[in-house]
Amino acid sequence: MPVPTHFDVEHLCGHSLTHDLSDKRADERAGFARWLGRRPCTDCWRAAKDAESETPEHRATRHAAKHAEARAWSKDQHLPPLEGSDSQIGFGEVIRRKMLTAAYQALVLDGQMSETDWEQVEDRARGVGLARWWLDNKELDPELLPELLEAAGEDDRGCENPAI
Repeated sequence: MPVPTHFDVEHLCGHSLTHDLSDKRADERAGFARWLGRRPCTDCWRAAKDAESETPEHRATRHAAKHAEARAWSKDQHLPPLEGSDSQIGFGEVIRRKMLTAAYQALVLDGQMSETDWEQVEDRARGVGLARWWLDNKELDPELLPELLEAAGEDDRGCENPAI
């Protein structure tokens, strides 16, 4: 008697479907059918995925709000505008804010750095004007920020003259 190729599967969502598993090896079919039963059917899976995904317009609006918030924070902290493409600048400002606030938390509030020493870190951060630098270093430990800022080269500082 041959191993069946079609299996009736009751999915997690409650839908019952017949699946053609002829493309699976004979010894894999029963296990795969059980696995399918622990998942929603394809239609329900797609519907859930579509409901979770946001539209490009919504994503753009959310990013614009984050960028505006980071820009306002940068102004409050007397940080100069970043240089780069529009996309780099927007995300760079968000990353710069995250890095500086995380470093302040780790070094000053939770660590041993004094406020005076932190002001020197902020001064160095004001000197790094390329959004690319902040994006390139975004995944590093916040406690490394003082060392990273000290190592930043002239190429990372940006241009003093915004007209160039």
